[in-house]
Amino acid sequence: MEEVEAASTKKAALSTRALLLMGFFSGALLAYATFLAFKAAEGFTTGAAALISGVAFSVGFAMIVLLGPELATGNFTVLTIGTVRGKTTWAEMLRNWGWMYLGNFLGCVFLDFLLLLTFTES
Repeated sequence: MEEVEAASTKKAALSTRALLLMGFFSGALLAYATFLAFKAAEGFTTGAAALISGVAFSVGFAMIVLLGPELATGNFTVLTIGTVRGKTTWAEMLRNWGWMYLGNFLGCVFLDFLLLLTFTES
């Protein structure tokens, strides 16, 4: 729990710019992982499609973990623990959540826009 508390103070101290950039990149990677899962499963039967899409999504999610950008869901957990244990304030937690969620959303929408441009027939 000490490591989670230390992580919560580190995450709470991130600048707004860092929160938006890391959130943007992880949102884009998550959108890519979802797209990859759907595309990889096309044409397979239900059971095989579930297996293939699960593996494909896991690979995309592993990219997020290995590259290190921040997902809002991880911050929801870590900062809640830090706040409840008194290492961060409620204001810091809500600030982090808001900017991180916005960054994740913008990253997803940006990648979705690029995919829409790419796969829309003219």
